[in-house]
Amino acid sequence: MIALGGMALSFLLIVFIIAMRGMSETEKIKEVKQELNILESKITGKRAKLISLEQAIQNKTIDRTSNLSKIVNEVLNIYDESNIKIPLDIIEELQYVNLTTDKQVFDYIETNRNYWILENRKKPYRRL
Repeated sequence: MIALGGMALSFLLIVFIIAMRGMSETEKIKEVKQELNILESKITGKRAKLISLEQAIQNKTIDRTSNLSKIVNEVLNIYDESNIKIPLDIIEELQYVNLTTDKQVFDYIETNRNYWILENRKKPYRRL
């Protein structure tokens, strides 16, 4: 009877050890899944950053005929299609200004056009 009780105790001990091992295995699986989710979110963030950098590089490429970036040429084409003349000074300044988005280029041109309008309204103090 004692031997039978010892076998039952050892059986229960083995079942307990296997159950504990199974719990640690499931905990390890959960940890690995959490790490996987973290890595996937990092990859998604890096991918988005890469796409934005590629877009910035593409916008910065210079057209050899006009020495202006692609994005500046696109905005100037919009003005040309609208039959709006841009002063040459503004276009020349666009070569040296570091603008990366079409909104920045558009805002820069509009601001300078407003300055040109104000400048052209000035009258000399004395007349001949």
